[in-house]
Amino acid sequence: MDYSSNAAKQALLTEEERRANHVASEHKRRQSIKTGFERLHSLVPELSHPHGKSKSEAVVLQKTVEFIHTRLKQIHDLQEQVRLMERS
Repeated sequence: MDYSSNAAKQALLTEEERRANHVASEHKRRQSIKTGFERLHSLVPELSHPHGKSKSEAVVLQKTVEFIHTRLKQIHDLQEQVRLMERS
């Protein structure tokens, strides 16, 4: 990427064009975050059941961490069971 030509192009933009670019970039960022939270809702069982009320982003993150911790413990327990069975 040629930063000098990019900087030159930025200097040629009007204030209104820069603002429009910023608004579009911010919209894209917010849409990406929204899509990520929607994916978490569909992947985490406790979040995927419609209870009529949407969860805050903080709750979604907290429930996702709990879900991951639970799954990691289950994996560890299963690996331990396999090791014990292999020794028998």
